[in-house]
Amino acid sequence: MAEHLLAVLLATTSARGSALVAQWPPYATSSPRFKRAPPKSPYSSSELDNPWKASHPPYHPPADQQPSTLADDYFWESTNTSVPRDRSTSVSNRHTSSERDNAADESRDVEDPSTDEAYHQLFGYSSEFLASLLCPNQGMCHQKFELIVDEVAFIGHPVCADDDEVWRFRTEARNRHGPRGREGKAQNAPSRDDSAGQFSGWLHTFHFVFVLDLPDTSSAASGNVAKFMDVIYEQLAFPITAVLFREQVLSNFVEQECDKLLALRDNSLQNGCSFMEFSELSLLESSISLAVKAVFEAVRNGTVAYITLNDLPLELQLPPYLHRLLKSQSDFEGSDKIEPGSEDDRMARWGEDMKMGWRLPELAPWKALLLLEDDTWDPAAAMKAVPLNPDDRETAETLLKFLELASVTLSLSDMATLLDWDVETQVFPVVRWLVQHRRAKVVDLVNPGLRTVYTAPCKFDHTIAELTAEFQDAFPPEAHPELPPLPSILATISHSASLSTTNESTFYAALVKDKSAIPVWQDVVLWMLERDLLVTLHLHIRLVATVELKALASNRRKRAMKERGRAKKIDSTPKADEAAWVSMSPRTAHNFSRRMSSKDSGKSQLKEEEEESSGIDQSEMDNDDEDSIITEPGKANRKQRSWLAAMDEGKDPRIAKLFKQINQYFDGKRSDSEILYRADISKTQLRELLHHYSPHIITFLHPS
Repeated sequence: MAEHLLAVLLATTSARGSALVAQWPPYATSSPRFKRAPPKSPYSSSELDNPWKASHPPYHPPADQQPSTLADDYFWESTNTSVPRDRSTSVSNRHTSSERDNAADESRDVEDPSTDEAYHQLFGYSSEFLASLLCPNQGMCHQKFELIVDEVAFIGHPVCADDDEVWRFRTEARNRHGPRGREGKAQNAPSRDDSAGQFSGWLHTFHFVFVLDLPDTSSAASGNVAKFMDVIYEQLAFPITAVLFREQVLSNFVEQECDKLLALRDNSLQNGCSFMEFSELSLLESSISLAVKAVFEAVRNGTVAYITLNDLPLELQLPPYLHRLLKSQSDFEGSDKIEPGSEDDRMARWGEDMKMGWRLPELAPWKALLLLEDDTWDPAAAMKAVPLNPDDRETAETLLKFLELASVTLSLSDMATLLDWDVETQVFPVVRWLVQHRRAKVVDLVNPGLRTVYTAPCKFDHTIAELTAEFQDAFPPEAHPELPPLPSILATISHSASLSTTNESTFYAALVKDKSAIPVWQDVVLWMLERDLLVTLHLHIRLVATVELKALASNRRKRAMKERGRAKKIDSTPKADEAAWVSMSPRTAHNFSRRMSSKDSGKSQLKEEEEESSGIDQSEMDNDDEDSIITEPGKANRKQRSWLAAMDEGKDPRIAKLFKQINQYFDGKRSDSEILYRADISKTQLRELLHHYSPHIITFLHPS
């Protein structure tokens, strides 16, 4: 997302005309499009030659050497482009997606245009014309706005006053995402609400706009670009506009802020101030300007925007992995997370707001909560600063206790038990809030003795060099000489995960090796979990029916059939008996009919067994000479159930009873943590059961 956001604007229309009242960055430019990949280094074209790069050390240009310019045939330009792009600037001024820094640095990189151009031009268009374009007529206000001009997209939600120039709240007849077309517009037409708002002034329309470099549709899955823009609208544009519209109706806030900014703009023009100076002064005068800058920088840096509009605090953010919608799905193979768009029902626990672009694991009772380090957040101090009634104070104290209990060694279900909370209705909402506000992460349960099996992820969000530097800052070699460098740790756990036995592949066996070193290594594990450098491997279980087991089950079925055959008595003269009931007494006839019905039920039961046996997959009927995996023990057919029953041969009745209760979870899809929670058993019981049924069990390690 960082590379696609070009600017954030506030456009207005009034009796004074149209204007861009606030914008950030001060000197916004659209990104260049290339016909082919430009060289990574603007100093040396030799770096395009891979053999040359492999045989030479990294090239560091002299301080006085100027970067070279790209030839015009590198750049692509749409045939519909009406405003020619300037080719005279150097390549250092044409930032690619990986070269852009924060807004302040970018605004200084671009050559400052003259004062008049900066005040009156944006993206090659007149500011007044662009503002009039972004503030449509009244019929197109109070709904989603999306305008694409060449490779630039404008997204927002324009709002306006009523016909009498009075700002009032409006009640929607339908949801704002209603059907399109004339009928949809008629149903979506807002109605007036005269219950509040009596402010009338010069402001008629305002529009908080996000300007995006239009993503390349060819590099994204079908429909993902539209989803990408919808998320920006729903998570940023609409909430900010809703708050501004509310404050305008209640206190004329937006008009007052625009008065300040327009007056400051006129004074800056008269005094000959540059547009950069005007932009910096506006941050001191207007909370809207501060909000525009804060939102822009938060989106570009991938952080949370903390803004205040008329003393009303807001926290706004985009999903941290929203940009993955614009990438090919093959770029993320091997991820252990539930991806956006997955139809897995387990994602429903996160809610609709966190279903797209969050890259979240499953929210389950057997998971744990990892609180992220944040020096700016002190919930205890915040609770003391706000006056609370007794009921709210009791709830707040319970929440503080929840935060104190939160640990990677304690599952969410155990926390619910200690707090006497319900997992679904009380624990999960708190976890969702903490994760959404980036105060915590949901992780797999960590063994207190670090006897957990980990492996390294397929890809890292940062380079190894950056992560190694952070690791050395967190754990200085002088204070922790026993800790190896981060690359060595990652290499060790990657190798240990491939060892034959689970005991040898645990984190403790691979790296700790001493109980006295567990505390410092626990801190290392927490540090690595915060940065997604560890993937937990869980034990998964499957059941296998061996050839010997199938033979045993077959012999047992044959013996059972023979016993039923001996017990079966076939009446060879049913017709004589049926004719005799006419001369019988009523009681004798009743007993005769009951005897005949029992014979019929026995025949129907035998017929059902034959039909079910004939319905068994032919592949299962013919593979008695080779081992077979019971894919879903919970949905086993009659023949598979006979295999499961044969596994109990010679087992302790207590163990056999436990096996019948939990073998439904041995489908290879459920982790050991989930099995322990759903079956409500201990690790010792599971270990004992696996030992007794080891000839018929396959275990393997896999991410949950």
